[in-house]
Amino acid sequence: MAFVSAVTGDDSTKKFMDVLQNDFKTLSLETKKKHPQIREACDEAIEKLALASNNPQASLYGVVNQILYPLVQGCESKDVKIIKFCLGTIQRLIAQQGIDAKGARHVVDCLYNLGQAAMLELKLLQTAALLMTTSDLVHGDTLARTMVMCIRMVSPSETRDVSTSHAAAATVRQLVALVFERALAEANGNLNECIFE
Repeated sequence: MAFVSAVTGDDSTKKFMDVLQNDFKTLSLETKKKHPQIREACDEAIEKLALASNNPQASLYGVVNQILYPLVQGCESKDVKIIKFCLGTIQRLIAQQGIDAKGARHVVDCLYNLGQAAMLELKLLQTAALLMTTSDLVHGDTLARTMVMCIRMVSPSETRDVSTSHAAAATVRQLVALVFERALAEANGNLNECIFE
């Protein structure tokens, strides 16, 4: 999917903001009793999204890092149902290119921590691949952490089944190819700049 627009005056952006508000309402209800801090953060995210969607000059990037907070908290909750829901919403944000470089770092840290705990590994691989293939926000240390997380999932273990290991291997191949394509494109870009100077 294409980016929904940096300014919320666009109709598709408004719809996307409404979908996000509904996601946060659902997450708020799910976390009401066991995780009140996540519920409070969800309520704040709903308010920020409502304000941004009612202001035609507001930017999605202006609120994206603020609304990532409850999703990251949800991923830290150790509750599989909540983590699965939060990763789905994060994937939706990534697919709509609604995450900036700072948000990408938060997402990768979140994925890395979940990978350390060996939780929902297929969903982690999907999210990492989506983040890497839809934008060039992941580089440097963030790229290294993403690759390490995926590489660790390649080797089978007592808690990991063979299909997860195969999916991890395929993801690593895809991401390595992508990294080299980016490096080649960057080198060609720099070479072209030198030629034209």
